[in-house]
Amino acid sequence: MNKLLLLLIMLYQRHLSPRKGYRCAYSVLYQTQGCSGAVKEIIQQKGVIAGWGEIRQRFADCRLAAQTIRQKQHLNEVISKKKNNDCDCSGCDGAVCRDCHIPVPDLDYSWDCSSLHIKRFFQ
Repeated sequence: MNKLLLLLIMLYQRHLSPRKGYRCAYSVLYQTQGCSGAVKEIIQQKGVIAGWGEIRQRFADCRLAAQTIRQKQHLNEVISKKKNNDCDCSGCDGAVCRDCHIPVPDLDYSWDCSSLHIKRFFQ
């Protein structure tokens, strides 16, 4: 079973992954190998059964990385609009900037929408 999965991962890496045009979110965010490479290593070292927990964790981490990237992109858009004076977020209620109707992502920390102090976290 391990050999079959390793073969499938190899085929994916050689033929599908280059054609899809993007890397996994974990790889992009942390500048490391992608999920397919990490899973391949886990299977080679531990096998599918013994490594199943690590494999699941890697995919969960990749989902979180994708969310982080989306939040960064959204906040960069908000900051860009604020810099270009496209939006006056003085009417921000913590969920949406009323003047430009930009939804504010649900983050683990509070921030002042009118001054966009969050900028320092994403540069």
